[in-house]
Amino acid sequence: MGDNADKDDVAKLVDAILKKGQHPKQADVLIRLAKSATLFHTPAPNADAYADIVIKGRRETHRIRGAGFRQWLRHQYFKETGGGCNSEAMQVAIETIAAKAQFEGEECAVHIRIANRGRASYIDIGDTDWRAIEITELGWKMVDEAPIRFVRTATTKALPVPQRGGSIELLRPFCNLKTRDEFVVLVGHVLATLRPDANYPVLVTTGEQGSCKSTLFRLIVRLVDPRAPELRSLPKDEDDLITSAKGAHALSFDNISGIPVWLSDAICRLATGGGAGKRKLYSDDDEILFDGRRPTFLNGIEDVVTRGDLVDRSKIFSLEVIAENKRRTEAEIDADFAAKAPKILGALLDGVVAVGGRRARLHWRGTAPGLRFERGRLLCRAQDGPGNLDVQRRRRHEARVFIAVPGRRARLHRRGFP
Repeated sequence: MGDNADKDDVAKLVDAILKKGQHPKQADVLIRLAKSATLFHTPAPNADAYADIVIKGRRETHRIRGAGFRQWLRHQYFKETGGGCNSEAMQVAIETIAAKAQFEGEECAVHIRIANRGRASYIDIGDTDWRAIEITELGWKMVDEAPIRFVRTATTKALPVPQRGGSIELLRPFCNLKTRDEFVVLVGHVLATLRPDANYPVLVTTGEQGSCKSTLFRLIVRLVDPRAPELRSLPKDEDDLITSAKGAHALSFDNISGIPVWLSDAICRLATGGGAGKRKLYSDDDEILFDGRRPTFLNGIEDVVTRGDLVDRSKIFSLEVIAENKRRTEAEIDADFAAKAPKILGALLDGVVAVGGRRARLHWRGTAPGLRFERGRLLCRAQDGPGNLDVQRRRRHEARVFIAVPGRRARLHRRGFP
């Protein structure tokens, strides 16, 4: 990136100005220092400005107007001049650098946590080394740098580093589910969450206090898209929902007592795709646009999903209260899960590989919206050859999807999915 040459340019600029008895403008120095970064912009309609920077030999991608890039640029200024810059100079520099990225930089998409490139998928670990998991039909492996520009927010936390040799059965003791079939459906949902840019079923749990609803979601989030905080309250309006969706791969909302109509419709769009926008500032007409899909988790004491269109996109589990003599403290559960999470994630990745390898062998029947979600789960249930999907509705606000494999009981696919 010509880092040394760019520093020489800055030094020459400072020397030339000082010879004229002038002081260099801080903004000019900041703009020159930014030449060591690779500037680019995302595709329209948002066309936001980003930069690749190299820190300790690793590539990081940051939004130019974001806090991460500003902190990096301030540090570069301090290393060059031994002093600090004022806020006005930083703002002038940032807007100028963003304009350069917009009009002179290449166009490139950025992604949150999970993305495709060709026939491979990549998952951002989220650690300080910016490593990733590469998934192909042949298997999965850790890579030091993905050919994907992943971006992070202040809420991003690291996934467990996956390990081989585990079993998906390690996850089952953490799931307060009634039957093995329900566990298989849950695993299918988690597998769906690990697919990039797909239709995502909405996972819903209901139950009384002490049924482990929140704990189950916290642990699932740690396997797919760890965030701080792990669970959130419902957004107060669609602007808040857009902000959350742009900054996370999975959205998890806790302790819900009811879902307004506007939010039910918005969650449907997140599940199967649909655009939304909000104004950047109340003083202008520019919009921040979001056109994508996100896995969404909802839990509450009562039946929180009641509208038909959201029911069709949801997988609903009713959890029972855990007996007093079988309860564990949150600290005990967290410690146990932390020890097993690397192998649980490794087993899930084995399942993602198995799904990718057998996808072309599926046959479908049925037209309900929920059936569009079932590709991944079918591969978890079927043993050999194609299966059929049937939707059973037990009551208006509860919909479950089952895989019917002729002559076989539903169970986990054992070849390629431990």
